[in-house]
Amino acid sequence: MTRRAVFAILLAALFVQSACLPVPVLIPPTKLDGGVSLGGPADPEPVTFPLRAGVHVMHLLDAEQARRFDAAPGWSFFPNVEGGFVHGPYVEGGLLWAQEGGVRWGSNLKQHYLLGAPSVDRQFMTSLQGTVEWASWANGEDASDSDCSGEGCAILLALGEAGVGAFVEASVAYGAGAPQFWVSTGVLVRTPLVFGVLLAPLF
Repeated sequence: MTRRAVFAILLAALFVQSACLPVPVLIPPTKLDGGVSLGGPADPEPVTFPLRAGVHVMHLLDAEQARRFDAAPGWSFFPNVEGGFVHGPYVEGGLLWAQEGGVRWGSNLKQHYLLGAPSVDRQFMTSLQGTVEWASWANGEDASDSDCSGEGCAILLALGEAGVGAFVEASVAYGAGAPQFWVSTGVLVRTPLVFGVLLAPLF
């Protein structure tokens, strides 16, 4: 009997014993940032709550823990207090300056393409962001809930960079209409690659 067959039998036995259904889990390495934005004095736009999620494969480069560069694609969401909503893809590129104790400073430039606006006056937005964050690394660490019972559990591994921090940002939206200026502040979170199996109870 091959090792694969033995592993499959043992895994099936675990699922049967725990009375759980295996659900694959794969969470890509991600950077999230969210906060609040205010328009300039000449821009009477409502308060907006930007939220962005980017897939940062460079989180997986363990040999580049002290890397100076960061780049990723992502998607942005811009709801406001009056019920308006625009969204769209963006690309990001930036520099990082690592300090002692896992703290690092950063600066990045984002280029957005905006969708969903009631008009097409401003289809593009450029953002310059400054960051400070604390970062660490998970090198295949166990992120599981080890209590596999009838209530279910998770068998997960985490690999890559994790972090938390804050940002300040200046943005300009432009297109056919007059430029619109924004200032923003908020928090950012980096997550590692997480993969494994979630054991969901059958009954």
